[in-house]
Amino acid sequence: MSRKSARSSRPRPRGTTLVEALVGTVLLGTLLVTILVAKGRLAVQAAQAENRVQACEVLDSVLERWWPDRDGLPRDQAGEVPDRPRWRWQTRRVPNGEADGMHAEIVAVEVFAPGQRDRVPAARVEILLPRIDRNVSKVDHANDGPDAR
Repeated sequence: MSRKSARSSRPRPRGTTLVEALVGTVLLGTLLVTILVAKGRLAVQAAQAENRVQACEVLDSVLERWWPDRDGLPRDQAGEVPDRPRWRWQTRRVPNGEADGMHAEIVAVEVFAPGQRDRVPAARVEILLPRIDRNVSKVDHANDGPDAR
């Protein structure tokens, strides 16, 4: 028997080739990169959700302070939120013909997060309120009895 035929009849040793190792490494790398990108996006979305929750809490605290005296709710004004450093609030009237017909007005209340660079509010709510007649003071309304109307 020749030497050549003796070699070919022996079974090849089992193992991974260099190509198989490279393909496995590329697949593993792709999987790891995909997981890391997804984890980064999840972290960003979680932070944004937490910011929105905090903004809603701030807006709720602002409205809680103002709500007992709805006539005193500021219109077209801005200021800082008490007990919340660097949070700002802003109110403005929103034109609405239907509200005008009901002798009411819509007031948008917005809060802005600390360090917020753009003018997009962190949270906003629109409230339908009775229009305040600037010619009649709140004292006059307080003295109106049920028979005054």
